[in-house]
Amino acid sequence: MISGLNVGRLDAKITFQQPVSTRDSIGQDNTTSWTVYKTTYAQRVRKPAAERYEGSQQVAPSVAEYKLRHDAGITATMRLFEVQQPTVYFYIRDVQHNRREGFTIITTERRDNG
Repeated sequence: MISGLNVGRLDAKITFQQPVSTRDSIGQDNTTSWTVYKTTYAQRVRKPAAERYEGSQQVAPSVAEYKLRHDAGITATMRLFEVQQPTVYFYIRDVQHNRREGFTIITTERRDNG
């Protein structure tokens, strides 16, 4: 057992993706695609979330928290998906690095409006 992390509970296989930015013909940045950062196992915990309005649209986010072995390279600009559902993306809202304890906690959100 890693300090603070029970590896037997790492039962969700997830893939992290990071955005790849390119410049168009007039020099402006355009994020055009995503590339795989890493695939690993994590412990998923579903969290309750309230509906809210973004602009004039009602949004019902699905919030999940993932706990995995420490990785200092994970940032809030990334997204992830579970390997069993490769078309359902969770966007990272918060990253808590606990290097001393050996784990990282990631709070993610999936919105029903895409």
